[in-house]
This record gives sequence, C-alpha cells and structure tokens, in this order.
Amino acid sequence: MCSAHFKPSDMYKTITLLTRLKAGAVPSQFTWTKARQERPQNKLQNFKNMNEQQAQEERRQSFVDLLRQDVELEEVTESAVQEASASSVSKWKKWLRMKWKTKTFSLLN
Repeated sequence: MCSAHFKPSDMYKTITLLTRLKAGAVPSQFTWTKARQERPQNKLQNFKNMNEQQAQEERRQSFVDLLRQDVELEEVTESAVQEASASSVSKWKKWLRMKWKTKTFSLLN
C-alpha cells in the first residue's frame, strides 16, 4: 500500500518531512471508489442558516444602537454640565455685582 490509497486527512508530516499515517487510518482510495460529493444543503438547513444570520445581524444592530445612545447621552450630559457650571458662574458674578453696587457686600455676609 502507498499513500495514494489514503485520504490526505489520514496522513501527517513529521519534523523531518516524512509522511506518516495516523493511528487507525484505513485505506479507502481505490480506482473503483468514487470521490464523494458534498450533499447540497436542504431547504430546512438553508432556512436555519438564514434565520441565524438574520438574528446575528439584529443583535449586532441593537448593540450598535446602544453604543450610539450611550455616546449621545454622554454628549448631552457633558454639555449640560458645562451649561450648568457656566450658568452658576454667571449667577455668582451677577450676585457679586449687585452686592458691590448696593454696597451691601461684606465678608461676614
């Protein structure tokens, strides 16, 4: 028997590049045997694959949507904080000006 009678998956190469048979390999390639063709997927398998791909796409899209919402919320929160702090500073300045103008400003008040 030579390597022509074994499937490539039944053999492996050693470090020294010798071809060896895997344990339990059985000769199955002969001139009278036909190469098996892969069976085409049936309609149910195609439907399952299509549904799985669709479900994966929906999960991916919902994840992307959640990320967008997080980014938008972060931007809104950040701008709100900036506006609030700017508003507080301006209110504080107005209060100081009013107190200074009316001369009611003192360190004890």
